[in-house]
Amino acid sequence: MSLSLSVSVCVCVCVFDTQVLEKSSVRSRRLQAALDHLRGHNVLIDELTDWLSNVHAKLLAANDMPAPTDMAAVKAVIRQHMVH
Repeated sequence: MSLSLSVSVCVCVCVFDTQVLEKSSVRSRRLQAALDHLRGHNVLIDELTDWLSNVHAKLLAANDMPAPTDMAAVKAVIRQHMVH
């Protein structure tokens, strides 16, 4: 192999290695950003799960309470539970 061919091959390999390294670095940064984004969603999902668990417990406790029998009490409960 001649010296110029060896140098040419070495330059090509170095350029290729540099391109691969750059693409790998870009991919790594993108994956890290995506992971950070998903971790943020995980926190929100944990908060929602906690809230749902608390609401579920309250609903189960309320289910054990007897329903009012007179109409005025029923209307009062309906007003309490209306969403504004």
